[in-house]
Amino acid sequence: MRTKSGIQYTRPARSLDLADRERLADELHAAGRPSVVYVRCVTDDRYDPEAIHPELDLIVETNSTTRARSVWANWALSQGVDGRYRVQVLCPNALPAGKVRRKREDGYDADVDLDMLQLERDLAAFDADDRALGLTI
Repeated sequence: MRTKSGIQYTRPARSLDLADRERLADELHAAGRPSVVYVRCVTDDRYDPEAIHPELDLIVETNSTTRARSVWANWALSQGVDGRYRVQVLCPNALPAGKVRRKREDGYDADVDLDMLQLERDLAAFDADDRALGLTI
């Protein structure tokens, strides 16, 4: 699947572990494609987050983890998912040519409130209607 801006994303058949994510990053790097970012839902435990809701995992081909999180939120809304989720945005690094060690996987945890995002979209539509009528906001 693709976004309007051309970012490709897909839902994996199963949850990917670190070895799977690194293998995918190597394959895409060899093909000259953008980096891959893996977004998954995790528990709120700050020190030992555990993956939950594997049906909401998403693989996004982009060089921006922020853009990947945004793609995940838009995809989740389009799937009818609601609520608040803690997501882990992970960007594995490809193994450089001639090297035996790769850089550590980049990433961060973020809270995504899908209900608030939907409300903001709904209110933006009302604001657009008010502007069309010539009303000030």
